[in-house]
Amino acid sequence: MSAGDKALRNATVHMQNIPEVLRFSLSVKGIAMERVRMG
Repeated sequence: MSAGDKALRNATVHMQNIPEVLRFSLSVKGIAMERVRMG
């Protein structure tokens, strides 16, 4: 496998993972906001 193919595959995997990371960070922010409101 060439370096270009490897980079392209890594980029594709990274793009697929972005929504999951965003959901995770949003849920963490949501939990933090709930704690602030409760506190």
